[in-house]
Amino acid sequence: MRDATFAVKLRAPKRRYVLEQGIQLRVARPGESWEKKQLGRYADKRGVYVHHDGQHILYVGNTTKGDYGTFGERFRRECQQKASGNSSLYRLLLSRKSPVHTYLLDYRALDRLVDSGPLKLTKPRKALIMEQLLIGAFKPKGNQK
Repeated sequence: MRDATFAVKLRAPKRRYVLEQGIQLRVARPGESWEKKQLGRYADKRGVYVHHDGQHILYVGNTTKGDYGTFGERFRRECQQKASGNSSLYRLLLSRKSPVHTYLLDYRALDRLVDSGPLKLTKPRKALIMEQLLIGAFKPKGNQK
């Protein structure tokens, strides 16, 4: 029996492009609340995101599972002190002198960037592949242990 070989083709955005794009993301000061309406049409979508400050990639994540599986729910847990439990990511985002932006790749965008060929990958699996590729390529401070 012969082994089958499958190739997944990825087109990842370049660092320079990511740093020029994205929605400005307000990080709530301690005691303030955070509202998902600032994300507009992306608030209830799922996919991969990249937080940056225009010069540095700060964090790459995905929103694909569980109760916090949308951009709006995930960012509330990252951009509000109480919801984040004052996490190291919250403190990193809050510490930026320049505004934090978030580059978003929703499932629709991921379908264009991840070609799984004859493999039938789910949308969450495509998001996980893209997230891991971007973490490896950008090495964001917030993803380092």
